[in-house]
Amino acid sequence: MTEPQDNSYVLDDETQKLIEIALNCMVTLADAQMLEQAREDLLVCADELARVFNIPHVDVVESHHENEIIYKPRGGVFGDEPDTAQE
Repeated sequence: MTEPQDNSYVLDDETQKLIEIALNCMVTLADAQMLEQAREDLLVCADELARVFNIPHVDVVESHHENEIIYKPRGGVFGDEPDTAQE
């Protein structure tokens, strides 16, 4: 279980997994919005829910290898790759 922050909830592991799934769906839905404002609104809601329920945020990087698309956390799975973020 995660340690609570101010104004947040402590979740059991099963409930945390369910909230993470719902947040991932919400972010995916945000990417499907036609209006940028609608996308941003969904992302703000997802970020706030993640904060309240102590769900960690992970930046994911998309890379292409031949005909495959690979998603992994920024900095690599073990945090041992250089951060090549394009700001």
